[in-house]
Amino acid sequence: MSKNRKSSRIPKNKTEIFKQFQEQLDFLKNAADLYDNGNWSAIKMASVPLRTLFYKQKYGPVLIDRIKEVNKDLFFSSVKIPNNVIIYQGPIAPIKYMHPLNKTIDTIYIPKLSSGVEFHKVGFSNWIDGRIFISNGESFTRQELIKFVANQDGGGHVDAALTEKYHQMVHNFYSVQTYPGNTKVEYIHLALLRQIVHEALYSFKKMHLLHFKYETNDVSKSFEKNNVMFFQVSDIAMSTGKVQREFSYY
Repeated sequence: MSKNRKSSRIPKNKTEIFKQFQEQLDFLKNAADLYDNGNWSAIKMASVPLRTLFYKQKYGPVLIDRIKEVNKDLFFSSVKIPNNVIIYQGPIAPIKYMHPLNKTIDTIYIPKLSSGVEFHKVGFSNWIDGRIFISNGESFTRQELIKFVANQDGGGHVDAALTEKYHQMVHNFYSVQTYPGNTKVEYIHLALLRQIVHEALYSFKKMHLLHFKYETNDVSKSFEKNNVMFFQVSDIAMSTGKVQREFSYY
């Protein structure tokens, strides 16, 4: 029966494939817009189009490999990892965010997007397999984080259990505390995923493949407007040795 189903599959033409590529970019932007307006968990929806764009599917090659206009040399990283790093929390920052409607305050991480961030061309393989978070010997690559969210944590599937290191991230094991109150900053995984979406859209914009307007010049105006704590501009990073002058970007 499986052979019959496979033999009845009708290939899509290049126009159809390109249209579906553009749909994936739409999905990324929609999830990003929801997140930027305070619906933090909505960014999980972006994990599925990220997986669709960048990972091998059951039938056929990776989607971006089917789009001739995609230049795999033009993928950009916003991380800046010092040598001998102990802790690197990625291009994200802790803030206290006041929701515009109900005036409740979340102590959360947000992505820096392009604010105070330099982008470095690293190519696709280094980008997708590059580290975006490091803590005392534990690290997360972009590929890992996308898969954890998509396959375990509600992006595309809900597992009954989470991989241990991802569970620790979700439950603030790696998060800093704010004072007064010793409050653990939440949603580090969501901020990192939003930054990955930003890097992806930034890269596709550099390839002239975005069919919609996407601003990559500054942090979200919603974050700035509703922040009630000083905005942390510098990366949260610790390393051994002298003042760092050498960095890696994936």
